[in-house]
Amino acid sequence: MRVKPQIVYLWAVALIALLGYGIATMVLSYPADNKENISTVIKNDTPPPVTFYDAHGAKKTLEDFRGRRVLVNLWATWCTPCVAELPSLARLKDVTVVAISLDRNGTPEKIAEFLKKHGADALSVYLDTDRQIPAAWEKLYQGLPTSFLIDKRGNIAATFAGPFDWNQPEVLQRINQAEEK
Repeated sequence: MRVKPQIVYLWAVALIALLGYGIATMVLSYPADNKENISTVIKNDTPPPVTFYDAHGAKKTLEDFRGRRVLVNLWATWCTPCVAELPSLARLKDVTVVAISLDRNGTPEKIAEFLKKHGADALSVYLDTDRQIPAAWEKLYQGLPTSFLIDKRGNIAATFAGPFDWNQPEVLQRINQAEEK
């Protein structure tokens, strides 16, 4: 059986177009210096209560972290920009990182293995298998990845839409300012 050259050509063009779209999306979603996507528009609001789970299947809420500065990061294994920022999240100090996987079929073991594979095994495993967060936080949720800096009183100090290099001075300054306010 012989494949017609026109079909091969069409498949090649389609593949190149899809690849180009994917690359353009990744490049455009990562802002220079991480400055454009830091927002303080949603601040001093307490996020709606939600339940998520830790590595042992125990229910957790943000109240469990009250009294600490917390960076809640919403991510998924299928989200390429989310995966790209995991190692820098794992290196953060002076803030409690609660990186919550929104994978529907995620298990604590799968998520722990995934974090280890991507250089982020310093992060604790948290899952929202019930998908409560996107529904309850619909006014806050801006797609993946999205992060919320929660101050010690439990209020949102800043939101971060999109992927970040969490060790950039501007980002670290924003995180450190949350305690001062």
